Amino acid sequence: MIEGAIFFWIIWLTIIYSFFLIDNKTRRAQLLLVCFLTIMCSSVTYSSSVIEWNLAWGTFLLVGLYTMRNLSLGGKLKGYVISLFIAYLFFSIHKAVYFEPVWLILSPQWSIIVLSLVVLIIFLNDVYCRVFSLTLGLFQGLILSFLSQIMANGQEVQIVMTNSLFFLDVLTALMVLVVLWSYAEQVTKKFKGQLMARQGSYTSSKTNVNV
Repeated sequence: MIEGAIFFWIIWLTIIYSFFLIDNKTRRAQLLLVCFLTIMCSSVTYSSSVIEWNLAWGTFLLVGLYTMRNLSLGGKLKGYVISLFIAYLFFSIHKAVYFEPVWLILSPQWSIIVLSLVVLIIFLNDVYCRVFSLTLGLFQGLILSFLSQIMANGQEVQIVMTNSLFFLDVLTALMVLVVLWSYAEQVTKKFKGQLMARQGSYTSSKTNVNV
């Protein structure tokens, strides 16, 4: 898979969705502004010997900090603990890509995305906590990769060079999937509540008729 394809595909779909399907002008303008700024920032990179830094990462860091404002102290602590699992997943798979032939068959990006999504769904319920945890976890995993590459010898450093678009693919896809899954959970709970209310109303009316 071409690195960056997931990121740009999702960003442009978000722009199309915002332009045609959001009625609130203020919200639409804000979302479009964020998307276009993110695209422009993604072209600004700085490459060191072991990692390529990308200015677009700042947008996702701001999103993570914003969601943290909506969490209680307990939610922040729980989100941080789960973020350690996300960091370990990112670091392990990203590191193994360059040494294991299995990644010629499996996509490392989607392996990280799917496994991280499962962890977030199982252990966290709130969408804000999930977004906070995944953002913190992925950046911690990136830092672990960066530190491990610094401590490697010169030949290994050239092999495990971290590409910024690889990280943007994982970050963007995981954030969108978490939001969509959380929204689907809310819709399902609302539908289930309405169904149970109707069943209760039907049972009550049937009891009154029998009496």
